[in-house]
This record gives sequence, structure tokens and C-alpha cells, in this order.
Amino acid sequence: MTQRRIHQGEFPYFITTNIKGDKAFFIHDKYADLLSKIIIGTSMKKGFLLIAYCIMPDHVHLIVWQDLRSLKTNPARAATKLSNINLSRAQAAVPAIGKILLHPGAGRAARAGFQKSRLDNLINSKVFTISDLMHGIKSYFVRQLRVIYKIDNFSWQARFHAKILNSDESVKMAIKYVQNNPLATDLNEKFSRAPYQYLNTIVYKMLK
Repeated sequence: MTQRRIHQGEFPYFITTNIKGDKAFFIHDKYADLLSKIIIGTSMKKGFLLIAYCIMPDHVHLIVWQDLRSLKTNPARAATKLSNINLSRAQAAVPAIGKILLHPGAGRAARAGFQKSRLDNLINSKVFTISDLMHGIKSYFVRQLRVIYKIDNFSWQARFHAKILNSDESVKMAIKYVQNNPLATDLNEKFSRAPYQYLNTIVYKMLK
């Protein structure tokens, strides 16, 4: 399952996308930091709850769940899925992360504007797909590389892999895999901390 237009919102997804040519591009912290901010920001804008991610030298893993609109689309069905997770509480963890997208000197008004933009997107009638999310992340990263670092020879593999996580246990296993991936491949310890890794601790505690 790769580029199919996925509209199911009641389950989280475990997504993997690779760099074209398997280049170890993300050994450089500045590129990982840029991608981290884009993953977080695009997930918010496209209406996805970011549960976890891991940036490896030549590929990226993400665990995401469709945001509040999935409950609006089919609230009865969605309410029966992953019952241990309180989505509204899990969402509360994400805006706090969002402030890293703002300039360090940004004040309360700027953060409020960021949150209003996020809310406007949530209540928008358009429901984004996994394909929309991944296209947004990958294309914006390529554009920002060109603008900020004058790099024009970077490219992602065209396709990505997405796996449905249809139980609490499958989400926990995916989180464990993401967290342990750098250790399992004997990578430098920096790959086990920000900006290379992120975990929504609210979701994680609800799964335990």
C-alpha cells in the first residue's frame, strides 16, 4: 500500500518513506531539524495527530492519526477504535510542540495566531488523506532545501509505505519499533533524541 488515496480516519498509520538513492542525508543535524519542523507543522495543517516519528540517515518513520475531523466524519465508528486513547487530551500535547515552528522571539499573539490557523484547518470541510500529508511533507522539505541551503539535487523515492495500526497493541509495537530503530542499527545516540525523534507522551501514557 503506497499511493492509494486513503480516506479511513479511525485508525493510526505507520508510514515509511525513503530518500532516493538511499543517501545518508540526515546525518546532518540541520537537515533533520528542518524536516522535524516540517513534519510537525504539516501534520497540524493537514489535520493529523502526530504520535511519533524517527528520522534515520536515509529514511523516515511516522505514526499519525487523522485529527478531529475523523470523529466528525464517523463519530460512532471512530469512538469504538483505540478506546484507551482520549483524542482531545492527545491533541492538547501537539500545540505545545507547534511553538517551535515560530521564531524564538515570538510572543503570545503569534502563538495565538498559529493556534487559530490550526483550528481553522480543523473545521475546514476538506479532509486530507495520508497521500496529501506525505506529499505536503516531502514537497515542502525539497522546496525549503532549495531556498535555505541552495540544495537542488535532493529527492525522495516517489512511493511510500503505509500500514494500518488497528489496535492499541499494534500502536505500542510501532512506537517501540520507532524508538528502538536507531539502536537496532547501531547509529549514533543523537538519532535517539530530538530533532531525530519525537513521541507524543500523552498518547503513549494512555496506551500503557
